[in-house]
Amino acid sequence: MMKHKLLFELSEEHPTLPFSEIKACLTGEKKVFKIVDSDDAFLVVETSFSQDLIKSLEKRISLSYFIN
Repeated sequence: MMKHKLLFELSEEHPTLPFSEIKACLTGEKKVFKIVDSDDAFLVVETSFSQDLIKSLEKRISLSYFIN
């Protein structure tokens, strides 16, 4: 499966929790991922994914505004 980039817009409600939540959810989905870029407002990861993964992450992640 090809690797693609996922962009997460972080809520900035807390300095570290949104970032940690995404990492924990990806790990919980048993995904190997690489952090490509990040700052306080966004996180970009590279991983292989399907629409099912996106739907699962949307249900689990609460400290991000959107996944693109």
